[in-house]
Amino acid sequence: PAGFELTISSPEGVIYYTTDDSDPRMPDGTINPDAEVFGETLTDVTLIPAQTTWKYLDDGSDQMTAWRGPGFDASLWAEGPGVLGYGDNQDTIVSYGPDSRDKYITTYFRHEFAVADASQLQNLVLELQRDDGAVVYVNGVEVVRSNMPQNTPIDYQTRADSTVGGGDEDRYFAFDLDPALLVVGTNVV
Repeated sequence: PAGFELTISSPEGVIYYTTDDSDPRMPDGTINPDAEVFGETLTDVTLIPAQTTWKYLDDGSDQMTAWRGPGFDASLWAEGPGVLGYGDNQDTIVSYGPDSRDKYITTYFRHEFAVADASQLQNLVLELQRDDGAVVYVNGVEVVRSNMPQNTPIDYQTRADSTVGGGDEDRYFAFDLDPALLVVGTNVV
């Protein structure tokens, strides 16, 4: 009505609002696509660029589960810049073992990265290139299975659901993750 005034303010951060009586957050905690933004300008930040150097282990061994966690010592693992793999246009070639007809099923990859202020992250998107399948862990927590068996334990002998070829070998698959997975300081994927 005439004479009505609404003030939106915040000492810091971003305010999301709607004018249609809907919630600015979706039930899963993500931002409603119809929400308006008031306050700071959102900025996309790449936490792990595609050419980042990764630690990797490509010897066909069973690393059990300890390798996933933040405290694991991967200092003896090999390292190289992404994209890592074998057979195509990789920057770092990993070994598939001594027999091209009986390749190692699993290669392990780790990368540590720093986050200065995890509370400022509004969204987190993982873009994954994989051939044939991948299971991704963030700070020891499984967050994505891509072309891998669902709802079943995974170990170093678990095969992908299907063989990948053509454009899917170079494609990046996007997955929305909960930003609360990240901590201030060192994080590991």
